Amino acid sequence: MSGKGQVNKIIRFKNDTPNEVINKTEEEIKQMGGTITGKTVITGKTLMFTLPAGTMTTFDANEHVDSVEDDATVTIQ
Repeated sequence: MSGKGQVNKIIRFKNDTPNEVINKTEEEIKQMGGTITGKTVITGKTLMFTLPAGTMTTFDANEHVDSVEDDATVTIQ
């Protein structure tokens, strides 16, 4: 769960994305004051992270990115 003033996001990369691109994106997130909360590169290339609320990003314009979405808790009743 994110702290006050934080947003949780997921970046899904295309399968052919080089690991160097993912590593560079991690560094960009950290430079913006974000925190990496999860990463997968075997079953699918994704980064889960938090950023300060209101932070503007252009990750969805990256040619290697399939999607950027909010990370949320899913519940089942």
